[in-house]
Amino acid sequence: MACLSRRVIIIVVVVRLLSRPLAMSELPWRVAPGTHRCGKIYCGTCANDHIILPRLGYVYAVRLCWDCSVLTRAENRFYTDYLKRLIKGASYSCDLLDTADMTHISLTENQRTLNLKVSGVLRERISIDSIQSLDLEVNSRGETVSGLLLLTVGDKGVRKVRLRFPSERSGDACRDWLVGLQKGLQMIQKTQASS
Repeated sequence: MACLSRRVIIIVVVVRLLSRPLAMSELPWRVAPGTHRCGKIYCGTCANDHIILPRLGYVYAVRLCWDCSVLTRAENRFYTDYLKRLIKGASYSCDLLDTADMTHISLTENQRTLNLKVSGVLRERISIDSIQSLDLEVNSRGETVSGLLLLTVGDKGVRKVRLRFPSERSGDACRDWLVGLQKGLQMIQKTQASS
């Protein structure tokens, strides 16, 4: 795909892994004199925010209107801080699967599904679209996050998926993964609200 921008041709390599995260619908990116995301034309005073868009192949900052820049900055932070962590995954005890073994949960490469694996065998898939709510659970002392309760709605009806940290030692990786999922779902909500 090639984009024209101020007499420069930029070749944009479309990489599936770098597509919009967590099943968010891709907003149309248009080549326009004013802004590169919403397609509306603004003067330099009304759209004076410039952001680098490495995901789209822009190696220099492009001008965006205020609304687009807020969403784009959140997406860039998500890619930098959380996406790799979600794809790598974390291990929890899971009450959805009938097993005493640890369940490894990770985001798929296409960022549309959570895979739940036991001993390396895929046991369950949860579509990101099916997640209706995410509630963090705290330990009995109320001091720290100890797990997560997901409410999903899909072909199998309404389901509650409870994930608990296996131990205090593994808590940091589990907490980091949960924070990434929570940030991703918040980003989806903000994007849907602005559409």
